[in-house]
Amino acid sequence: MRAIIAAVGDDPAAPGVIGAAVAVGRLFAADVELLNVREDGPAAAAEAAAAAAGLTLSTLPGDPYVALSSAAEREDVVALVVATGGALDTGHRLAHTTRRLITSVSKPVVVVPVGYAASGGIARVLVPLDGTPASAAALRGTVEMAAEAEVEIVLVHVLDPANLPAFGDQLAHEVRTWSDAFVARNAPTAHNARLELRVGEPAAGIEEALRESQADLLALGWSRELTEGRAAVVSELLAAAGVPVLLTPA
Repeated sequence: MRAIIAAVGDDPAAPGVIGAAVAVGRLFAADVELLNVREDGPAAAAEAAAAAAGLTLSTLPGDPYVALSSAAEREDVVALVVATGGALDTGHRLAHTTRRLITSVSKPVVVVPVGYAASGGIARVLVPLDGTPASAAALRGTVEMAAEAEVEIVLVHVLDPANLPAFGDQLAHEVRTWSDAFVARNAPTAHNARLELRVGEPAAGIEEALRESQADLLALGWSRELTEGRAAVVSELLAAAGVPVLLTPA
């Protein structure tokens, strides 16, 4: 049986993490396991959030990073769900443990933003593709699962203003032909997908598409690097998405 591990802290983020885990669990066709790891003290808020969702919370002592990374690498686990960390007034700041997990765990990790409140399942997922084979390969599994679950897939490709495709005088037809070829090459299993094109900076274009599509989940392929000068787009989107972000190692 497939499983998703949700890291539930004893804090106000717990309901959002659990709600996101349940929704993603349906997408992955996986059971949800709630795990609270504490070095000391009770877990009253986490237990209350689990009970409200009708799920059982497992509480373990020890270092959260060690326990969660170990749990995520179990053979049956297909994804890990974590909160960004940080209080509501600090917004997008990644907690130290979350940063360590997303850059080291080999499985997909769903990062749930501060203040997120699940409103139901996942009806629409936004999948940015940069046109490279690595990006397409990293996100192929997500696209296939979404298609199988009959979730609407919105692909987005942000074009560099300096390298726009050359179109002739039949603009609408040529853009449609180019778009169909792009989808066939990068997401051949996305039979129910539509492609949104944007021009400009990648993060800004993806944010705009996310806002306009009203997607419930943002899926990103990435290199698992957050050092200076690396994964700038991922960092910006984790800060601004407002919905869970599924990070899949490329």
